Amino acid sequence: FWIIGSNSSSLSYVGTGIQIGNTGFVGHVELNRVRVRYFQTNLRLAAALITTISECRLEFGRNGIDFNAGGSTLFSTAITVEKTVISNHDRAGVTASYTPQPNLEIAFRGGAIENNAVEDETLYPQFQCPGVFGLNIIGVYSESSGVPTCFDISDTEGVSASGNMIYAAGKGFYGASGTTLGATITGNYMATIATYGVDIENGNRTFVAGNRSVAPNRVTGSKCSDIDTYKNAVQSIIEGNFTPTLEGSTTPGTPTLTTAAGTYNRIGNQITFRGRITCRSLAKPR
Repeated sequence: FWIIGSNSSSLSYVGTGIQIGNTGFVGHVELNRVRVRYFQTNLRLAAALITTISECRLEFGRNGIDFNAGGSTLFSTAITVEKTVISNHDRAGVTASYTPQPNLEIAFRGGAIENNAVEDETLYPQFQCPGVFGLNIIGVYSESSGVPTCFDISDTEGVSASGNMIYAAGKGFYGASGTTLGATITGNYMATIATYGVDIENGNRTFVAGNRSVAPNRVTGSKCSDIDTYKNAVQSIIEGNFTPTLEGSTTPGTPTLTTAAGTYNRIGNQITFRGRITCRSLAKPR
């Protein structure tokens, strides 16, 4: 069924389409095949417990899903958004405007988060959900021409992102300096990325591997591993031969060499030399 706001003009979006929780927790909610549009917030999760949003469409509003707690002690937990399309919002498709307590175990599986940030593509990401412990993004399609970031995973801990397809963005995944902990980003396909496929600044315990992107990654921080960048470097291998010589530091001399052979190989930015010299006489080098 449809839930439609009173005004379709982006300048006049008001109210909330669906809200789960408020000043107290509400749990075991299932939304299935609901279409919501033309609200300031199409779906607000204020204090939702064990909630599933399945095969819905959230479109044409200020924000799509907003984790906006109803009080300073409230949060949402065990939320699954599956096979749901979140599109054409003025700002973020998914955001978290008020998270005084961490939200726990939030999962997005399948569906699409696309063509949001209509108001200003340079300012809003498609997805931004700070304040989460345990965030899963699996098999989601995301697209927007010009948006700087598709998935902003800043201020999160325990992120798992795999099997997602990202098209036309500045960055596929982004974590602001020192705010992304324990992220695993693997097996994602990123096409037409302007700057970085994965950009994690000063992260902690972040593992990046098996992603397909023509754009490089930038992953820094403690206990972080970027297998994608290592793999791309390994693919750049140069091998060759050289002839070593032997001479004194002040007087070269004229040594007689019976063997002088060497090889080198370059793997990425590391060069390894191997050489062998057999000398029969030195002839006074110094």
